[in-house]
Amino acid sequence: MKRRPLQLLIGGFAVVALLLLAGALTYSLRYRVPAEDRVAEDFLSTMSRQRSRGTSPSDAKATAPVPVSALVRIMVRPDSAFTRLYRKTWDNLPTWLKRHCPRPMDERTRGVLVRMYLMDHENQAEALPVLAAALTNPHSGNRAAALALFHDVGTWVPDTIVEPALKGLQDTNAAVQLQVLESLQKVWPTQPDLARRIEEMRRVVKP
Repeated sequence: MKRRPLQLLIGGFAVVALLLLAGALTYSLRYRVPAEDRVAEDFLSTMSRQRSRGTSPSDAKATAPVPVSALVRIMVRPDSAFTRLYRKTWDNLPTWLKRHCPRPMDERTRGVLVRMYLMDHENQAEALPVLAAALTNPHSGNRAAALALFHDVGTWVPDTIVEPALKGLQDTNAAVQLQVLESLQKVWPTQPDLARRIEEMRRVVKP
């Protein structure tokens, strides 16, 4: 029986060490992404905290402009194995420790929050080229949410653009997907996510 307090103490230190390591790794990875993506991530975190407290996430105020493209990139960013482990560990922490250690948002939460924000955004269509780029990338996460958001945001642009794009983006043929992206580039010729994905796909699709 005397060993139990010692085991609990050791276990507590192990958990704290894991959380500190997770925090350090998160901090390191965070500064490898563009500044606008960090702004978007902070904004979604604020929305998530407000949602957990029972207040409206739409009341969140950003300290800097939040680009729609950055929000979409955060939404489709796949979770790393370490993030999943950290989240699983967090779920089993005592309540008092959870108050001091933020839980990483999962894909579903990111999808819900981005959707809520964009539905009130005056420039929703800015999300379309980024969503299209993500949906043709097999490494993207949250694909179901991305496709649903593309469909919803598409109501703000002509059907002649959205309907062929939706059909093509769900095709598994890379050449078809590339044609969709190139057609969307005529509408958004300077969108960097779209241009970057087109160049990547052109290296894969043989002429």
